[in-house]
Amino acid sequence: MIRKYLLIALFIVMTASAANLSVKFGSRGTVSMGDTTSRILKIAGKPHAILPQSESPVGCKVYECPTPDQNIRFTVKEGKIIGIGIGRR
Repeated sequence: MIRKYLLIALFIVMTASAANLSVKFGSRGTVSMGDTTSRILKIAGKPHAILPQSESPVGCKVYECPTPDQNIRFTVKEGKIIGIGIGRR
């Protein structure tokens, strides 16, 4: 029974995170899934950190770009954004 609820909760979280297909950085522009790392640097600025992603497929890196009210994490593979995560501060 508990396992069923955990699977439902996991599905909801995964569905919600899949909805983040782009992030707007004010008047500087928008960074979207499929964009390159150069787009992150141009629009979001220099990342706070670039980390290897242990839970994702081999070769993925996470670019952490904090803003005043959000923590934005871009998962990048082969130079392209394959995931965007947004956390509130």
